[in-house]
Amino acid sequence: MKRMMMQMNNERTFRPRIIKVILGLVPMLMIFCAGMACDRAADIPELLLLPPAEQRPRIIGSNPAPTVGSVAPDTEIYVDFDRPMDLEATRNAFVVTGSAPPSGTPRWSGNRLYYDVDDELQPGNTYVMKVSGSARSQDGVNMSVEYIVHFYAGSRTDAPQVTGSNPANNAQGISVNAGITIFFSRAMDRNSVESAFNISPSVAGAFNWDPSDKSVTFQPYSPLNYATTYSVTVSVGAKDQEGITIPTTFNTSFQVGSDFTKPTIVQVIESGSITPITNGYAGVYKDSDFIITFSEPMDFSSAQSAFSLTRLDNSSSVAGSYQWNATFDQLTFVPDSALEPEHPYRLKVTTGAEDQANNGLDQQYTYDFTVNNTAGAVNSIYMTVVSLDKTSPVPVQAFFLDDVNLSAINVTGAGGATGGPAVIEIDFSHSLDPNSVAENFSLSRTIGLDPPLTPVIGAVSVQNGSGTNSKLVIGVQQLGVNEYKLTVFGGRNGILSAVSGGETGTWLADDLNFYFSVSP
Repeated sequence: MKRMMMQMNNERTFRPRIIKVILGLVPMLMIFCAGMACDRAADIPELLLLPPAEQRPRIIGSNPAPTVGSVAPDTEIYVDFDRPMDLEATRNAFVVTGSAPPSGTPRWSGNRLYYDVDDELQPGNTYVMKVSGSARSQDGVNMSVEYIVHFYAGSRTDAPQVTGSNPANNAQGISVNAGITIFFSRAMDRNSVESAFNISPSVAGAFNWDPSDKSVTFQPYSPLNYATTYSVTVSVGAKDQEGITIPTTFNTSFQVGSDFTKPTIVQVIESGSITPITNGYAGVYKDSDFIITFSEPMDFSSAQSAFSLTRLDNSSSVAGSYQWNATFDQLTFVPDSALEPEHPYRLKVTTGAEDQANNGLDQQYTYDFTVNNTAGAVNSIYMTVVSLDKTSPVPVQAFFLDDVNLSAINVTGAGGATGGPAVIEIDFSHSLDPNSVAENFSLSRTIGLDPPLTPVIGAVSVQNGSGTNSKLVIGVQQLGVNEYKLTVFGGRNGILSAVSGGETGTWLADDLNFYFSVSP
């Protein structure tokens, strides 16, 4: 027993001595290896060869950098090392986590280790990029100190909120034609909000956005059902314009029904007038818009469908656009082009026009009217030719103002080889638009072979006649002893009168042809 105790005491004192001896041998071993060109690292215990911190591998750069904070959703993620690394060990030491850890694949390029995410980073989410100390270089030296970067995608981390709705939650007495408006705390991504929107019972409709993108109105295509409770939700798929989703699903509900009064038409007037249009009215301007005032706010879709404006002589419909006031009780119809002067029209609104509670118009409203100058317009009748004369050479000779009779004029030199010159003046009922005259008349030979065969148009001007700038003066050269046709082009694309007040120019009802013969 005594011997055993002595042996144990000897072992206790021996172990510290061994450690001291080993530590004392370290300098000797290093001198020995240096002097003997020792080339095997294994000849020295690994514990004794750990390099100091400044000799271990380091991360010399990264994206995101530690001080960045905010990054774009499509930013590249990588770290740069100061030396070649053990690919597998370092890849295993690299990780990206966060509130929604992104899936991806590590990829090496030189001393840079990328993390290629499968999808873009989610705006508003926070992330952590970490390289643990187990990352090591190709020669097996560990980094030891871990590298950590905190960052987030987008410019902010707070989520957008739904701030309210119209109708409000649990509202009653809502119109069957009401739209549903959702309000947000900031500008939203339209597509995601529309996809996240749901109404039950299901209703088809269209989304109308405020220009700020902070509110959207869902307008049903057809009326809602009376005495029905509708539930509206906006799910967490709704995103702001950075891609940050709302934090929770928004829910609201409302009840439809209460108004059963049929709307009426209070009046129909043309733009610029205070006198209502009545059935059989004459004197509507050809450039008028038509303003219909209802007794209450209307459903714009049904009211527009119930409206028509028809030219009575050929039953053609007048195309145009619709404009509503802010309260939807006044509809303005704007024709795409001017109405035809001196023609009858019918404006009609059927009982298909409904108010916002789905009540149809109390009766069909019909207004027959005629476009003309009765009420003081200038250009709402056709332009006509007042006179047509040859004024040079003298004497002045008048033309017939029809396309049947052949007028006869004398032109000095008409029997010669080069013909003779003349001045023809056409006086119109309206002042002319000078820009419309040059291309809207023609002069051609119809019968005869007396040279020259083709008349030549010289100077053309607009001068005062029976009215200001109402006369077209045409200089003609090389008139021979032949018969000729002078044509003045009419219609909307022909010669036009000048603009007068708010009226566009009027025109000739048709092309006008005048026939004349020339003698010396």
